[in-house]
Amino acid sequence: MGSPAKAPQTGKNRHFSQALRHAGAGIWAVIKNERNMRSHLVSAGVVVVVGLGLHVDLNTWCWLALAIALVWFAEFLNTVIEALVNLIVGQRYDENAKL
Repeated sequence: MGSPAKAPQTGKNRHFSQALRHAGAGIWAVIKNERNMRSHLVSAGVVVVVGLGLHVDLNTWCWLALAIALVWFAEFLNTVIEALVNLIVGQRYDENAKL
């Protein structure tokens, strides 16, 4: 016989490492399930390679890092909002959810 299934966690994280594991799992889920996020990751990689090739200065690297981080943040936020809307409307079509 196999071991019993572990119940999903519904309470607070007990340790910081546990919180990091959950955050990592969430990040991986977005990368795995969202095509746009994968495109953003590839684009960020291209920006870094081109930046290295052009020998951009530290100030420019800071602006590039900020731009990349803002795009990723917006994609994560968009994914969260879409997931919440899907939870609310379920499988039915709703014009407001589409907007």
